[in-house]
Amino acid sequence: MQPASQPLLIDLLGVLFKMPFEFAPVFADFTLGFAGPPSLTVSTWNMVGQTVKRCRAELSLGHSGFEGAEFHETPGWYCDGISEQEAMRRCLARAKSEQLLCPAFEWNPVAKRASVRGDLFRVGADGAVRLFIAEAHTYYGSNSLLDAYTGIPAELYPTPEIIRFFGSVRPLASQTVHS
Repeated sequence: MQPASQPLLIDLLGVLFKMPFEFAPVFADFTLGFAGPPSLTVSTWNMVGQTVKRCRAELSLGHSGFEGAEFHETPGWYCDGISEQEAMRRCLARAKSEQLLCPAFEWNPVAKRASVRGDLFRVGADGAVRLFIAEAHTYYGSNSLLDAYTGIPAELYPTPEIIRFFGSVRPLASQTVHS
């Protein structure tokens, strides 16, 4: 679980971004890049009688924002059979747990990607309550799923970091990601 030694370059809207901290756990079907070295935690949990791994990576951004990812090891049948209803159920659960206001959901069946974006209030480093835009994308692979998420003060949204972060998701091995 070490950052890749070779930077990943992404040509997005004509701008080349360097991804110095590309990351993927051993079991992951996807990789993504952080703007800096994320903090990592690894845990296990029970999914239908099977012990599976979860790896969480998070990075606090200098302007009170954050980017993070949770890689979940899953039984192959779980992601292969994912339906729009199940994907949206997971998005709704995230929106409720994050207390998102006015969440907007999207399902891309070709990419097997579900997304949610909404507003939330957070206390900033200065103690002031600020409006944030939170966004999360879930990518379903063969043996894992990736929850990539960000949050940024509303007046800064979207930032180049957020565009770069979501644009950095890449399949590993036989996975295919469609935009």
